[in-house]
Amino acid sequence: MSKTSKKTLRFTPRSPPCEDGKCKARRKPTNADDTELELNVARYGIGFDVHKHTIVTHVQAQLQNASTVEVKQHTFRNSVQGLNELTSFLKNYTPVSHYLMECTGVYHLPLVHKLREAFPERREKIVPMNPLMVHWRITDLGVKSDRADAKDMAMLSFYDSLISPSYVGSAYFYNLRDTMRSYHKAKTQLTRLKNRITRRLDSVNQKFPFDLGKEWCLQLLDFYVSSEGSLRDAYNALLKRKRSEGKSTRVLENHAIDLVDCGSIVLPDELRFLVRLDLSRFLSEDVAQSMLIKEAEAQVLKDEDLRSNYVKLLEVPGIGNATALTVLLELGDYHRFTRWQSLVKYCGVIPTVDQSGEHRSKGHVNKYTNGYLRGALSQAASSLVNRCDRSHDLGRFAYKQRHVRKLPYKKALMKVAQKLARIVYSILLDGITYDWNYEKTTRMREKRKRQLRKKKTLLKSAKVRALKRNIQDFLISNYEYMNSTSRYHLVNGCERMIRRAEHLTKETQGGENEKK
Repeated sequence: MSKTSKKTLRFTPRSPPCEDGKCKARRKPTNADDTELELNVARYGIGFDVHKHTIVTHVQAQLQNASTVEVKQHTFRNSVQGLNELTSFLKNYTPVSHYLMECTGVYHLPLVHKLREAFPERREKIVPMNPLMVHWRITDLGVKSDRADAKDMAMLSFYDSLISPSYVGSAYFYNLRDTMRSYHKAKTQLTRLKNRITRRLDSVNQKFPFDLGKEWCLQLLDFYVSSEGSLRDAYNALLKRKRSEGKSTRVLENHAIDLVDCGSIVLPDELRFLVRLDLSRFLSEDVAQSMLIKEAEAQVLKDEDLRSNYVKLLEVPGIGNATALTVLLELGDYHRFTRWQSLVKYCGVIPTVDQSGEHRSKGHVNKYTNGYLRGALSQAASSLVNRCDRSHDLGRFAYKQRHVRKLPYKKALMKVAQKLARIVYSILLDGITYDWNYEKTTRMREKRKRQLRKKKTLLKSAKVRALKRNIQDFLISNYEYMNSTSRYHLVNGCERMIRRAEHLTKETQGGENEKK
């Protein structure tokens, strides 16, 4: 890479030729030096520093001798009229290396869409880039200002190997993704309100087990904060109302014993007002959450490709409706991932690696990745690690990481989340359908092939069959003296005995064959 010179010459480029012959006469260069520079231009690099109300534009020219000169710098309004003026201004600069900008929230999206509309043949040259990656690659930062940032990005646009574009989808994709993100924010707010209500009740030692995920608990709490009586009075009022309406009261009657310690507590007026306000907010957020996820699913089901992948993802253990919708709507165009390692890194479920010579260490997970994907996959992995259901491959893998390898909980969680991300990649990119016992079936198939190749039979030897009968007799005759733990260890030990007997039988047969 050659170093760029720091010339500050300015010149006005030639206007493009007019097709209809009715254009105004082109503005002539001010002097002969400008004309010479204009003829020596190889390409232009254009950088943008995008803000909410303004777009600072800087045009840099690369000459035939690889040196760069400053051409023009201007500030446009980030509005409809300003974007039209900006595209008219950029038509004078061809050819272009890249249109480079930072991904600043959502303010860069109108500029990207406008440039793609105005210059469809240069779509690949329009590069929105991660701000961290931009500043890591800029070598001459200079003064930190909007004009300096635009100038640095214009210079960076000439170095093709240093540019790494970020994904920018359509406006429809962003609206659909924001719908699912709003669902997650509403879910987070629900948890906060639930914890706040519990904390307020605990402040007066009200320890009744209110589970706000159940309808009868919401009704009881509503009666409690709407009246000035005790919890027992609210309980009796709700019980009387349900009986008058002919509804079942079994659930309420089963929790009558919980009123012994806290049924006589009366909430103070100021605390009752706060709890009633939090409860109303909780109910409104619950309604909003259900509406948001319902709308996101309806939009996904309209697209045939998304609908097929949505159904396939739901077949994976641990992945529910919210996780599947989050994965689909956060990844966007998943065909841009050429390897499963890229998708796993984008999801943020793999630790960072520091390496120096032979020393290699793993750090924490990368926090500068997609937090929504990382949270969704981590929650799905937590259900697998906590449940330890070994009836399928994922459950067995989670059990092995947590209970066999004895990994810490968070490390086991990340291992399972990485496996889930690899499965998601195979479903979306390879078009496979998840099989719960694919790994177990494959191992058994390979084992039978090896046995046929070595022993020429799939039958067990006489010694192994006799050992199995003895083990079965022992377990049956001593069943009443064993608990679940001892049975587990005995069965595992017996399996190792059987494998050892098979190995010894194979060695004996091999020795007899050599003697013959």
